[in-house]
Amino acid sequence: MKIKSSSLPKAIFLSLLLLLTLLNTGCWDRRELESLAFVLTLGIDQSAIDNQYDFTFRIAVPGNLDPRGGKGTSAEEMPDTSKVVTVTARSLPEAISLLRTSIERSLDFRHLRVVIFGEELAYKEGLLFHIDHLERDPHFRRTIYVWINKFGTARDVFLINMPVLEAFVTRYIEGTNESIRETGYARPIILHDLVAETEEHHVDTVIPLICINPIIEEEKKDGKIVPMPTEKYRESVKDIIGGEQMEHINRSGGNPLEIIGLAVIQEGKMIEQISGWESRVYSLLRDSYRYGTWTFEDPEVENKTFAVELYRSRPPRVEIDWQKEDPVTIDITFFLEGNVRDIQSLEKYISPETYPLLEGVVTKVIAEQTIELISKMQELETDPFYLARFIRTQMLYKQEYIALDWKKRFAQAEVNVTVDFNLRRPGLVIQPMVIPEQE
Repeated sequence: MKIKSSSLPKAIFLSLLLLLTLLNTGCWDRRELESLAFVLTLGIDQSAIDNQYDFTFRIAVPGNLDPRGGKGTSAEEMPDTSKVVTVTARSLPEAISLLRTSIERSLDFRHLRVVIFGEELAYKEGLLFHIDHLERDPHFRRTIYVWINKFGTARDVFLINMPVLEAFVTRYIEGTNESIRETGYARPIILHDLVAETEEHHVDTVIPLICINPIIEEEKKDGKIVPMPTEKYRESVKDIIGGEQMEHINRSGGNPLEIIGLAVIQEGKMIEQISGWESRVYSLLRDSYRYGTWTFEDPEVENKTFAVELYRSRPPRVEIDWQKEDPVTIDITFFLEGNVRDIQSLEKYISPETYPLLEGVVTKVIAEQTIELISKMQELETDPFYLARFIRTQMLYKQEYIALDWKKRFAQAEVNVTVDFNLRRPGLVIQPMVIPEQE
């Protein structure tokens, strides 16, 4: 096919345009990895100076990172993979610019995995002043995790952290968040979800609590964790059940840090802390719970327990009679299943006749814990469970939903909790072991 003379200039122009397009491709804003300093974690605390804050950065040392991972980590190895630097400034942008005066490379936040806030800052001023920059600056990803130190500063967390297995701090963060997701003792939250829930009507958000275990902090000597003698450990432990209260867990050795419990955030400030046990109930109400191991008192033998691996079988059913005059009525039903994991008393509970004994204990305890947690939140006029979501689907207009004044109505509500629980499997044995002399 011949090209007409009038079409020839057009063909040449299009060919040149295509060629120029190919030549112009490429990463013109590229930066070599050797010129970047990757910030892995960020801590924000109230400063001793008025109107200033302490910003703590953990910066990776790429040349010392072992890509294989999975090897044991000692205190000597952690500083080699990252360096901790603290800058006091009026704001996060100012701290970043000041930090650049002492770092040989350009700071890069694309690998930032967690932002930790100190307890004092979270209680007094709140988080919104600093989250604004994290949300606004394109260098920060919205998948960053957010934690709060339960009993101290974020900087303390940076200085004491000694992972048991992972040499690379980002793997420690990912693994830790996956662990608390599985146990239900806290709820991992990323920056995007935190901002979305803060801006949402009729709900208050929560943030996981991290803390330093004082027993293990005492065991840290010369950059190593040296487990204390048994007698001293027995003197150090408290008469508590792990996860029931806000206290630390009784343990020795391992990482001094532990994540258990949640901070309730209202209008950007921490207004309350809830324990690990309460966090599991929170997860049931928010429908973020999947499974976990629960321990209950034996129904017939004193000072003995039985353990159940508890699963969510169906989403909770919540019915709210919101159209009537206050107090509104909230009926909550949980649908759970479980597998027996331990019977300390060695009683023969695994039978159709005795299963209801164990099931009755489980339903009673979970219902009581749920009522107790809801009552605690009602006193504060806060609803971190987002129960208003069950009303939202019944309204035609968003304006009607916004005008609901739900938190005040929730604070006066009458709550009924029902637990539909069934034991499914006894484990690898049906009945406990039997000693011949006791038959």
